[in-house]
Amino acid sequence: MDEWSDIDEMVFFSDGSATSADVSESIKGFCREVLRCYGLSEVDQSSPRSVLELNDITFDLVAVTKIGFGEIQIPNGSGGWMSTNPNDFNAMREARNKDINPLIKPTIRLMKYWNAASGFLFDSFALEQWICGQGFW
Repeated sequence: MDEWSDIDEMVFFSDGSATSADVSESIKGFCREVLRCYGLSEVDQSSPRSVLELNDITFDLVAVTKIGFGEIQIPNGSGGWMSTNPNDFNAMREARNKDINPLIKPTIRLMKYWNAASGFLFDSFALEQWICGQGFW
């Protein structure tokens, strides 16, 4: 695993009435507790996600609430929520990858590495969506 790799995790909250800022604060509290227990760790709160670094493993934690069959809400960065369906995006990414002789996934990995090395100029998921929407020939 390279130094820029991470493990993306969604943390589901059952209270859909809470603001995304409230649940993001809960995740930060969880991360601080992990820090207290494990010591040599680091927490970076970069709304709407929290990044927990344990030695050389990085966990990218995002608060989510479930609103329907396969549909969830994730923080929008302004204290509110935005709807998404990760299964739909994953299916679209897989279809695009098959369409262009499996080049989407390596392109995504390369661009995410570049993004991390450049100081995370772009939101990782938005970058992945943009790449999947491009035409390749």
